[in-house]
Amino acid sequence: MIIMTASKLERLRLEAKSSGSSPHKMAKYSTAKHDFEALTKALFDEDNPYASRPSDEYLRKLEERAKETGAEEDAARYELMKDQRELFDGNPKQYRATVQELRQLIESGAEITAQHVKEAGVLAAAHSSIDNCVLFSAMKRKRQEQLAGAAPVEDDKPMPVTETDVQEARAKATVSGRIEDRVKYADLKRQISEQGEA
Repeated sequence: MIIMTASKLERLRLEAKSSGSSPHKMAKYSTAKHDFEALTKALFDEDNPYASRPSDEYLRKLEERAKETGAEEDAARYELMKDQRELFDGNPKQYRATVQELRQLIESGAEITAQHVKEAGVLAAAHSSIDNCVLFSAMKRKRQEQLAGAAPVEDDKPMPVTETDVQEARAKATVSGRIEDRVKYADLKRQISEQGEA
């Protein structure tokens, strides 16, 4: 039985967020959220509560019941709680490995796929640091360059960045909250800082 788990729902939420609020992705997330809430309401009650961080003891109890009865409902309860615990505990090793793999792809000049860009977007939405936002932007740019079959165009003299450019980008990033806007703001801020040092 395939069920909507908390981690799948979180991934859909992050995909919707990183898409810049794409109506299709928002609708997909909204439907999945509704299905998840209906499933948890049907499976959990006072005797079997849905815990945001289930204890080891509670997980053992659910696993034993699922093995004893063999009922789909008991198996689903256990799977949902096990997934919820893993989501709550997080997996920092996996996060670091993904960041490292994506950075290596860019540095090595390897082919960037749409899946790589999607992973970088989800990563930036989940762990919203400037580095992750820049990584996402670099992956998108590299993918577009590869699709166009063109080497990156380098200007001989880039236009100097003004304080007005930075403030406008900051305002846009604050209002929209979009990753692309935050990355552009961070990039302009870095450029104006470098101009001051030169």
